[in-house]
Order: sequence, then structure tokens, then C-alpha cells
Amino acid sequence: MRLARALVFASVAALASAQDPPSRAPDPVFLVANAERLIANKEDVEGAALLLWQALEVLATRPADPMRDATATTARHLLEAHDQLETERRRVHESVAKQQIELAQAYRSRKWFDAAATRVEVAMRFARDAAAKERTLLEAARPKAKAGSAAAAPTRPSSLLRRENTDLVSGNWTEVDDRLECTTKFGGNAEWVTKATHADHEVVVEFRPEDANKGHDACLAIGLHTLEGTENYSGYRAHYDYSPRTKRFGLVLWCIRGMEFTKLGEVSGTAETTPAGFHRLSIQVRGQKLRAQVDAQSPLVVDAAEEVRGAVGLVLGLSDRPTCAVQFRNLRIDSLPANAPTDDPLREQTAAEVQQSITGLVDQAKALIAKKQPEAASLALRDALGELRKLPAGVPRTNLATPIEHLLNQTDSLTSRRKKAGQSIGAELVGLADKYAATGMVRLAHAQVEDAADFDPDGQAARLASAREAVQAWNVAQAAARASELAPPADDGALLRVRFAQGRRLDNRSQGWKVEGPAASVLELGPGEMTSLMPTQGTPPLSKASVHVHLPAASTAAGFCFDVASPNDYSVALLFRARGGLELRAYRYTREWTELRRRVIPMDAWRLDGWFPITIETTSAGITVRAAGDELLLERSHLGTASGRFGLCASNGAKEALTVELRAFQIPP
Repeated sequence: MRLARALVFASVAALASAQDPPSRAPDPVFLVANAERLIANKEDVEGAALLLWQALEVLATRPADPMRDATATTARHLLEAHDQLETERRRVHESVAKQQIELAQAYRSRKWFDAAATRVEVAMRFARDAAAKERTLLEAARPKAKAGSAAAAPTRPSSLLRRENTDLVSGNWTEVDDRLECTTKFGGNAEWVTKATHADHEVVVEFRPEDANKGHDACLAIGLHTLEGTENYSGYRAHYDYSPRTKRFGLVLWCIRGMEFTKLGEVSGTAETTPAGFHRLSIQVRGQKLRAQVDAQSPLVVDAAEEVRGAVGLVLGLSDRPTCAVQFRNLRIDSLPANAPTDDPLREQTAAEVQQSITGLVDQAKALIAKKQPEAASLALRDALGELRKLPAGVPRTNLATPIEHLLNQTDSLTSRRKKAGQSIGAELVGLADKYAATGMVRLAHAQVEDAADFDPDGQAARLASAREAVQAWNVAQAAARASELAPPADDGALLRVRFAQGRRLDNRSQGWKVEGPAASVLELGPGEMTSLMPTQGTPPLSKASVHVHLPAASTAAGFCFDVASPNDYSVALLFRARGGLELRAYRYTREWTELRRRVIPMDAWRLDGWFPITIETTSAGITVRAAGDELLLERSHLGTASGRFGLCASNGAKEALTVELRAFQIPP
């Protein structure tokens, strides 16, 4: 028997929402080009400076090459010519980097190489060249691993992670000490089904990616059983999927009946740093009610159609994205907590789980201190302080922080120096921010205060709140003053109605369209749903088309479907609204979603409520999609057969039903 093939997201909306906000860094060349345009048109010098800062921050992480160096040089020249505070900004940033490099040098002299590396990475953002020199010295100082060094005797994994206790194993599973490690090829999956069964229990597993900076997934399966007439296991899966570009995860709860997958719900959030890199994934079963949760994140609670009972297992691998190797440990079936939490107890439980994580990190640090590993202990204690900031400020948090800080001071003699450096850096950056704010550039001020709060979170909390309020007020004022720029395009919808009034949905099971007056609308498009409308039968094929889209909330998207062979073979090009701007995305669907290209387009919040044109064009090389000043080039080899029939497409990855509109369909010359 085989489990169903690796789970496929049922819609672009589901795929998108798991990666919201933007999951990739903007293209620095695009950022610099847009900044040049804003400056040349005298539209928004402050906005141009923001784009240039973002470009330089991305470029600071990239290796030197002619394109990278030329782009960075252009960005710096533009800032020097058009930002009167650029010289001061460079001075402050060089000071920030210098203080971090000095800390790195102090750690390097003590042979605390990991602690030194964290300071170098911070310094790289502020003064790349100076930090790069220290990075080279640090790498040269690191000791090389000794060949043939003796390893401790391995410990067997927990009982449910041993082959003698399984009903099915497929894929590459290997015992590694007390863990089970799995690897899988892109597009494949690995399955592990145990003989153990659950009733009303909490099923738990801990997992850790081989590399926390790479994409990975992990799936906990419950209620596994075979239905009559099927060969694969039916049941329920909580599937965790992490994007390294956003540092965010999506958790989707699926019901499987034979080969049919039904999404019951999903949550997403920013991935946490956890002790030893392991995450806790759990599903609580209470009759028909399921509660899935990863770490101390918001839980996902759904109702199944029947009482959930069956075997437990694991799955690794999604069909539409790669995963690095993942280790699993402590797969177990526990008793349920005494009571199912409601909202208030849930908040208390979340706080308790954060405190539990802090306790685990502190215990880990104490164990490392006992083993005379002070550097690793100090890193665990700093992680504990990071966890602590998830709790609301007040006496309880202060009382928890005091003993951790005391232990950290004992473990790391540079703690006081680091704290003073953080406060000094925070003050310098806020001083720079105040100068930008005095010139009315509240967005540039906010960016500097955000950096200041990274170094001195408690000391700059109030200043960060006021900087955010200033940006929010600026956005409100812009929206009121420039309301005409947010208005729908001037178009009566005549061509739109000719092409689509009698059109048909690509999938008859999807939400219907209303083509009336100037708009093609999808009224109350449900969460996680996508729908496409093909043109009226008999309308001639096109080589180029454009349409304006209105995206009512974050995680909504709209645009074109194209190269349509059937409901199971087509492509889409969409503008996706994220929290920090837009993304231009393209996917192909062949019973599985494959992402073709994506571009991140930063944008001020007030503009996101407007209308945006998106243009699609067939070329000899494939398809070109343009929107919001950027473009995607999609090679024909990655697409289906060209048909020239461009349909409309809309999706909703938000948590509530929303109306998505498209207007001003045109056939450009």
C-alpha cells in the first residue's frame, strides 16, 4: 500500500497565502531603475531613497561580480546626489559596523567563532567592505574539522521511529543517533506509517531541517486507514511548509479520502528560533475536533466530518517545491491536556508555551555550561531573551529576564559591552532618524528607527511605535490627497463584455463571475479559492492583452490565465497583494502547481488600494508579463502549447470572503 502522492495545494491562493508576505528579496536592479525614474520625474525623492536603501541591503548579501558592483555604485551615486543626509547616514552606518566588527574581533580572540560570525553578518548590512575583511579573518581562524574523530555511541530513535513498528516505509529514512532523518528528491515524497493508533489524544513529533536557511516541509498524519476500493491511506495531515525567503511558514490541515484532498484550514506566521533548531508539531484529537499547532504559534482548529481514529505517521516532500533533509524525533501519542482552550485560555496557553520554550533554552544553556561550552550556552541564553520579547512588557517579563541576564553575564564577559554597544548604536540611528523626520521624510526615519530597535529593543520601543504612527498618518494623508490616483480606470467595459460576458469558467466547480457594466467581478470569493473565466466561444485569439485589477486585501490576486489545454493543464500570471507591496507571479498547473517566476515590487501602503494594469504578450520566446513597472519573461519550454486565448483569473488567500474586480480589458497595439 502507498500513501497518496505528495500533497498538492488546491489553488494558487493556498500556495500564495503560505508565503505571505513577500517571499523573495526584490531585484536590486529593478529597485535602482525605479528609483532613477522617480528622481527623473521628480515624483518622490524619499521613495527613491527607500528603494535605493533596499537595493544596497540586498546587494550587501551577494558576492562581488560586475553587475552587483555596478548596481551598488549607481545606488550610492544616486543617494549622494539626491539625499542631503546621505553623508551623515554613511557615517552613522560605518560607526554601527565598526562597533559590531570590534565585538566580532573580541569574540574571535576568544575563539568564540559562532558568536563572532553573528556580529560580522550584522556589520555586513551597514558597511560591507569593512565587514568582509573581518569575515575573511574569521574564516581563516576557524579550526578545521579533524578527520576520523571519534563519535559518541548512537542512541536509538523513539519506538514509533523504528522500522519494526511500521506498517509502511517508502523513501530514504535513516537512523541518526536518537533521530530519524529523511531525504527526498524534488517532486517526490517519503512516507512513514506506524502500527500505533490513537483515539482522543495529542499526537506530537519534533522535527529539524538539515539547514534552517533552506526550504523544508514536514507532515504529521493521523487517523490513517484504508477505504474500501482504495490502495492508499486516507486520514488527516498537518503539513508544515517553510519559505527561507520570507522566514515564514504555512500550516495546512488536509482531509484525504482516497486520492481526493480537501483543505480544512490553514494558518501562517513567522518561523520561530527554537532550542537546537527543533520545532514541535502537534495535533490534538477530540472526537471530530482537530487542533494543529507548530511551536507556540497560533493554532489551527477545525471540525472533521466524523470522529477521527486511526494510525499515525509522517510524510516528507511536496510535489511543487524542494525540501532539504529533515530529522524527526520523539514521535509519540500523549494524553490530551485537561481542557480544550477557548480564546482567553488559549492566550494563556500560548504564553505558557513561550515560557516553556524559554525554560528549555535556559536548561540547555545550564547543561552546556556544565560541559564547559560557554559560547553555545550564551547563544541559547540570547535565544531565550529573544523568546522573552514575545511576552507583553511588564513585571512578569522583567522577573523572567533578570535571572537569564544574570546567567548570561556570568557566561559571556562581553555581555555588558554588547549591551552598551546596542544602546549606543540605537541612539545614533535614532538621532539620524530624527534628522530625516525633521525634513518631513517619515518613511526614511521609520527605516532607521526599525534598525535602532533591532539593537536596543526595549530602549527604542516607544520611538518605534511613534515612527510607525507617523508612517501610518502619512499613508492616510496621501490616500486622501491623491484619491484620484486610486480611482478605477475610465473605461465603460464594452470590450470586456464582448470578450467575457458569455465566457465560461475554466473549472465549473469554482466561484462564478459577474460581467456587467465596466467590471468583471467575483463576488464574495471564498478563502483559499481561485477561479478563472475563459473568453466567449468564437472570439479571435490574441497575441497581447491588458486588464486593470483591484486587490481588496493582502493575499488576494488577479490577472490572466493562458496556454489553457484543459482544467488540468494551464498557466496563470497574477498580481498578488502582499503586506509590503505587490508581487508579480506566474505558475503552471498540470494537476500540480509549479511556480515559474516571481518578482517582488515594494510599494507604499496607500497605493495598494488602487487599480493596477497587468499586460500579457506572446513572443517568439514565450510569454512576457508586465505590471507595476516590472516584468516576467516566461520561456516557452516551461509552458504549455500557445493558444492565444487569454482568460481572467482571481484568487483569495485571505481569511474571509472578498470581492475581486477586473476592469478596462484592452488589446494594446
